[in-house]
Amino acid sequence: MRVFPKDLGSLFAKRPIILGETTEAYDELLSKATAAVDPTDILEAIWVKDIVDLIWESQRLRRLKAGLLLTARKTALERIIQVTDDPVSSIMRDRSELQTLGSRWLEGEVDAHAEVAAILKQRGLNLDSVMAQALSDKLIEIERIDRMIASADARRNKALSEIERRRESLARRVKSEADDIPG
Repeated sequence: MRVFPKDLGSLFAKRPIILGETTEAYDELLSKATAAVDPTDILEAIWVKDIVDLIWESQRLRRLKAGLLLTARKTALERIIQVTDDPVSSIMRDRSELQTLGSRWLEGEVDAHAEVAAILKQRGLNLDSVMAQALSDKLIEIERIDRMIASADARRNKALSEIERRRESLARRVKSEADDIPG
């Protein structure tokens, strides 16, 4: 008899969904993982649910890390321009003008992108410089997120190993019993 999470009622009713995520995407991942592992009993079904939750958490953390870097771009751009600004030939000395440019740049305005690219080029920099500054500004948070991702991935791998170990043990028992059958 195969056991599928939908057959287990309330045990699988709760989904670890946060704002911006969909139950449909989670359910699709759970369904695909269940089909791939093909749990044979309640323990394996629980491990599959744990594995899916850990995959979901790991992917969420990766998205959040990317989002953190994206939100840090504006501040990083402002800092780079201010730090590298030459007071004698300054293009941008007014902080509010710089903040407005940063906002327009983030909104995707073509003129703002061209202006930012020109300012960065004048200083021997590029968009990678902005992202490097954003990374530097958020490095502690990113390292923390990376540790959380590594932890979720390690727990997922352990659950997968438990299923494999359990199945190998069962296969050995069945083989042993089959060998004991007179024939």
